[in-house]
Amino acid sequence: RSRHRIPDDAVVFLLAGSGFTRKGVPAALAAMASLPPTAHLIVIGDDRRLDAMKQRTRDLDVRSRVTFLPGATELPPYYGAADAFVLPAVYDAFPDAAMEAMAEADCPVILMHAQGDPKTMQLSPSYEDVALDVFDWLDARIAACEAAGIARHRIIADPGIGFGKSFRHNLDV
Repeated sequence: RSRHRIPDDAVVFLLAGSGFTRKGVPAALAAMASLPPTAHLIVIGDDRRLDAMKQRTRDLDVRSRVTFLPGATELPPYYGAADAFVLPAVYDAFPDAAMEAMAEADCPVILMHAQGDPKTMQLSPSYEDVALDVFDWLDARIAACEAAGIARHRIIADPGIGFGKSFRHNLDV
C-alpha cells in the first residue's frame, strides 16, 4: 500500500484483468464515486482505453483513489494488500484472475449460476433439465476452484434463482 501511496486506513479493492470494458472497469469506477473517501481501487491490467479510463476517474472526482498498474505481472502481493477482489465482468463468469485471488485469500467464494448475457438472459431461457444443468455447471466450477487451490469448505454454491431462468425453472431448481 505504501508503495502506491495508499493510506493505511483505506479499504482497498483490487480488479485484475485486461480488456477494461469486458472486465467491468467502468462499473467499478462509477461505484468508487459512491463509496466513502477511504475506499481505494487498484486496477491491474492494460487496455488501449487506459487514458480514457484515467479521464473518467477525473470526471468522477475519484482520481486520487484509483491506481492503474498496466505493467504489473506479479499479482499475489496485490491480492494480499487488498481487502476485496472485485470483478464486475460483463462476460467472464469466473475467470482465472478471480480464482487466483480467491486461492490466495482466506475468505468464502460464492459461485452463482446464470445463463446467458445479463441484458438478454430473461428473454427466452431454455434448459434440457434445469436442475441437472445448474448442478452440472456448479459442480464443474467447484472442481475448477478446488484445482486452483480453493478449499471446498470455503465454497458456497448459489443456483442463481431468477438469473436466466423462467418462473417454472426457478421452481424446479
